[in-house]
Amino acid sequence: MLAENFLPGGGLPADWLFLALAVLGGLLLDAIIGDPQFRWHPVRLLGLFADKAEKLCRKIFRTANAGPGVLRAAGACTWLLVAGLAASSAILFSLYAHRLHALAGLAADVLIIWASVAPADLARHALRVRRVLQQDSAAP
Repeated sequence: MLAENFLPGGGLPADWLFLALAVLGGLLLDAIIGDPQFRWHPVRLLGLFADKAEKLCRKIFRTANAGPGVLRAAGACTWLLVAGLAASSAILFSLYAHRLHALAGLAADVLIIWASVAPADLARHALRVRRVLQQDSAAP
């Protein structure tokens, strides 16, 4: 198990504690520094990949009479490529870090959660949407 080298005895309680520490660390990191806006942010890179993947999948599934089924197939292709890259890169990063040392694995898991969840940024966007909706509902 992942926590065997981190806590004596390992087992299920240590694994749950290890997971809780990773989630807490990711959320704490988000609360302290937020979601920085820089060119090489993993989510931004994933967005660039998604754009290229969508263009590729639409090109692969393009026909003269592209109906909704063809567009759904292109969308499924895009989703598989993007989700596959996101999941596999996070898993490989975590597994490699855990092989180095349990604390390196914990740090990697904290970074993955921090980059993936970003609740502070999500809350800011939600407040912007709420303000616009409130303005629209107040308009005559």
